[in-house]
Amino acid sequence: MKILTIKNLNLKNERNYILKNIDFCFEKKRILGIVGESGSGKSMLSKTILGLLTDKFKVEGEIIFKNKNLLEISERQFQAYRGKEISMVFQNPMTSLNPVVKIKKQLQETIINHDNSLTKEEIDLRIENTMRDVGLNPEMVKYYPHQLSGGQKQRVVIANAIINRPYLLIADEPTTALDVTTQKQILDLFKELRDKYDLSIIFISHDLSVIEYISEDILVMYKGKIIEKGELEQVLNNPQNDYTKSLIRLKPENYIKNENKILEETNFNKKNKKLILAIKKIKKRYKKKESLILNNLSLDIYENEVLGIVGESGSGKSTLGKCILGLEKVDSGNIFFSGKNEKKDIQSIFQDPYSTLNPFHTVGWHLEEPLKAHTNLTKEERKKKSIKYLKMVGLTEEYYYKLPKELSGGERQRVTIVTAIILNPKIIVADESISALDISNQAQILNIFMEMKNKLNLTIIFITHDLSVVKYFCDRVAVINSGEIVEIGKTDKIIQNPKHEYTKKLLSSRLTREGEVV
Repeated sequence: MKILTIKNLNLKNERNYILKNIDFCFEKKRILGIVGESGSGKSMLSKTILGLLTDKFKVEGEIIFKNKNLLEISERQFQAYRGKEISMVFQNPMTSLNPVVKIKKQLQETIINHDNSLTKEEIDLRIENTMRDVGLNPEMVKYYPHQLSGGQKQRVVIANAIINRPYLLIADEPTTALDVTTQKQILDLFKELRDKYDLSIIFISHDLSVIEYISEDILVMYKGKIIEKGELEQVLNNPQNDYTKSLIRLKPENYIKNENKILEETNFNKKNKKLILAIKKIKKRYKKKESLILNNLSLDIYENEVLGIVGESGSGKSTLGKCILGLEKVDSGNIFFSGKNEKKDIQSIFQDPYSTLNPFHTVGWHLEEPLKAHTNLTKEERKKKSIKYLKMVGLTEEYYYKLPKELSGGERQRVTIVTAIILNPKIIVADESISALDISNQAQILNIFMEMKNKLNLTIIFITHDLSVVKYFCDRVAVINSGEIVEIGKTDKIIQNPKHEYTKKLLSSRLTREGEVV
């Protein structure tokens, strides 16, 4: 039985077509993966299905759900479908949850908005059962969102999406910000809920490994069009379109096989390297009553190496990065830097390029501000250097004059890289700096990191939950758990022969089509 059929769907704004001739259908209780780069139209397709577009967009075609064309019904009629029969899970749970309202009240409101016939006892029972279904203790409904971990918040968002027992669930990048272990748990949860509630799921992601793991059918989108579709195995084993082939080739495990491979063979040997940063027995806690975030942690970092720091959410890896940057003070222990310890010598690149840049200022302003603060260059010299560094990351002079809203996600991240390197620092701390990007942009950004490392003799501290990237990008890797480094060494040796049980757990959580470790 077909749950959704889309025929000749076109979406356009005042100037351009965003979706062109979209045609597909899929069966009840199937999981359809939609994959493509940023700007391919996959998220706009989900918004169109849900009727979440503003008046500036014009939609043509048919979206048939349960024998009803959703494009022919009023907004009032659509509200009866949205949140009840068709539901949505978004990427960032904090934007989906009200930070000042307890979880129980938010779930109650979702139920009552679509069914006011239930008694208080019936509502409470449904909330309790749904919390259990998503793997959470029902007592957590008493919490505020900020009291939950990232994985727990996303489970609450999923609970909110399924609490009215919808027929169709659309999940838009719901695991992007999660560590590898939590990501796998959430993906497995979607499969369990599909089976329990006979859900049909549209799962949107830029990560082909995620799509392989969870989906049975696949749509590949590029520039607003579906360029390939079919059963997952058929499409991935025998791709017909060059773009699909490039997505498969650009998976992290295939970087090194690519003719434009990301890494040259490296023979990193710390005996031949100069120590640039020494971290000695640091401890850090955020509140006196809390357990230690960093517990007696020691780490040596060497000049011109790429050191990967991996661990689950809450392991302490981002806190370590903040301590290195001086954004957090350690409670005890020391961090020794071999240089003059000027602020400009250690720079950062964070996960979200959208929140890093001031929306009201041009790219040129962002690049010149650090030069104003730390150099004596004239206005003309600052502009000349800014444009030179933009070109180093593959951006032209015209980007100097653009506002952040005029840039794609990958272009924004390139700008944040320039803001970090323009003062010629010794160390870059990159905290989840590519996790929000699609796979082709990830490859491009990692290539830029390597070029900058070699040109500027940079040391890169690469904080991530993505072991696939670490495998092909980092010289060494430090595995952190509960504020302690449990294993450290050359990346290939750690990946191939992990010693610690926690490292083995992380590696076992890596996603492949069949779920085995690669």
